[in-house]
Amino acid sequence: MKTYKVFLTRSREASSLLADALWEQYKQNEGCSSGFGCADNDDRIPVLYHNCGYFYAMVEYESERPKYELIFA
Repeated sequence: MKTYKVFLTRSREASSLLADALWEQYKQNEGCSSGFGCADNDDRIPVLYHNCGYFYAMVEYESERPKYELIFA
């Protein structure tokens, strides 16, 4: 099962930096991947936040207890 930690921000540059930091923090976890982009284009972002000018940074990894965390930065 997957765990997701998602940051939403208004800055594309900030989302890129956050994605790099998330990768460094979680890269040792099995199945880890991180990324960033426009929140409008990702189905893992609640539709409520699409078309609102948000960018995201996200890390996902395998976990026994799945979790979804959404943080505004």
